[in-house]
Amino acid sequence: LTLIEDLRGDTVTGDAKELADLALFEDEASVRPTRAQYDADFEAAFATGRSLWSAHAEEIEQGMDAGRLRERLLGPFLSLLGFNLQFQRSHLSAGDGSFRITHLGWEGEDAPPMILDPSPPDARGERQRRSAHEEMQAYLNASTQHTWGIVSDGRVVRLVRDFHHTRTKGYVEFEIEHIFEASSVADFRAF
Repeated sequence: LTLIEDLRGDTVTGDAKELADLALFEDEASVRPTRAQYDADFEAAFATGRSLWSAHAEEIEQGMDAGRLRERLLGPFLSLLGFNLQFQRSHLSAGDGSFRITHLGWEGEDAPPMILDPSPPDARGERQRRSAHEEMQAYLNASTQHTWGIVSDGRVVRLVRDFHHTRTKGYVEFEIEHIFEASSVADFRAF
């Protein structure tokens, strides 16, 4: 996880340096931000994310329902990061299976799959044979189109990649709750 540590700094070094190169950043119109624009957007995203978290933290603790979680917290939060959530009305198919992917990150075939659900990523529901993490992992392993996806319950955001181990889970997780409660700019930068 040295890569994540490298991303936490004001100046990114090491293997992560390429990931923070502004020459690789561009919006939908292929416009690249200046350093000043990037810094202003970053500060605004952090401040807005903190406000979103503080407005809904108590409700999340009490058990926010899935629709409200997606509409009030995760949708606006993920839009700060450049996502434009597309609700999936039906399951996605891959290989021989059908998977309960709730959203895609944007319109288009290259959009990452997402499972946005108030249950913790490793929890299995009464009518679910797999947790959200297991469902995403199974989808990614079966898909020829997607190699990574996102699972979130509002407290954490997990980046999951195709990973064909059955006993070990491979992912990177960011604790949104911790980032905003501790006002950790460095952790938000890494995220």
